Amino acid sequence: MLVLFSLHNFWGAVFILPQGVVNEVDRKCREFLWGGTEEKRKVSFVAWDIICRPKKQGGLNIKGCKLWNMIALGKLIWQLMEKSDILWVKWVNELYMNNNETFWSHVPSPNSCWYWRQLHKLKIKRAHWYRDKHYCLTKNKNYSISRGYLDLLGPTLEDWLEDATHILLDFLWTQGVWEAVKTWTGIDLSNKHVSVALLKIKMKHWNRFKNETMTAIYGAIVYNIWIARNQKIF
Repeated sequence: MLVLFSLHNFWGAVFILPQGVVNEVDRKCREFLWGGTEEKRKVSFVAWDIICRPKKQGGLNIKGCKLWNMIALGKLIWQLMEKSDILWVKWVNELYMNNNETFWSHVPSPNSCWYWRQLHKLKIKRAHWYRDKHYCLTKNKNYSISRGYLDLLGPTLEDWLEDATHILLDFLWTQGVWEAVKTWTGIDLSNKHVSVALLKIKMKHWNRFKNETMTAIYGAIVYNIWIARNQKIF
């Protein structure tokens, strides 16, 4: 299993692996873990996605091939976003983008290579990792494979207590929602307790209709975040 992990760790950081290859590697790892073979399969007593979670979350900290491939390629996206002083980044910028264009704003043409288009699809899927064109999962804005992996595993209680502020405001995947609300309304309601956010709306010098409308909008956003969070977990 160590050999398989080493192979996919290397190639997964360079190429977008085909789905069939990813599934086969994960299958081989599962068979090895539970003592199964091609001829004789054994029952997996714990789901593979749980096995792949950190030990603090009840897993064995084994990295699944599919998630690892996505996280490792995320570093390539980060290098493009930051325009790192790396030869391949300079080459790609010269080939696909002009010097004034950023990777974030660039839209690949239908004639560009498949790999380039797939990187852009991954960029869109992981858009919440970036704020103001910089990586936001770490304080120093440097790319972290382990931090990205934890984010892909979904919401956990590892770092925060389960209270209203944590559920609705602090998770990384909700921050993009509040950024959009700020752009739309001009009010920054991120990282504020629900009661503080409602008080901030109430203190605005608006007429009664606008005040009640904004309160209703805030309630609708909170409700939908709650629903989306539950769907992601369960």
